[in-house]
Amino acid sequence: MCLASCVRRTFTSEGWQKHYDVRPMTTQNRIVLDPAICHGKPVIRGMRVPVTVVVGSLAGGMTFEAVQHEYDLTEDDIRAALRFVGKWT
Repeated sequence: MCLASCVRRTFTSEGWQKHYDVRPMTTQNRIVLDPAICHGKPVIRGMRVPVTVVVGSLAGGMTFEAVQHEYDLTEDDIRAALRFVGKWT
């Protein structure tokens, strides 16, 4: 079984604290955080495309179709990246 980890950050009186949750990877879980891949930054599962690149490309004016073509992603991958950023930032 593949595992995906998620990092949750909270701010305490001691500063930022990281909390790691490890759970089974499902088809809905397209974002992976693995210290061995891209220094632990969130990436699209199996693609090594950082979430920040996907969201930054959209913010820079690229369309969904252009991002799909440029990084060989599906629309669901892009939506998962947007959901991840909305949930964890």
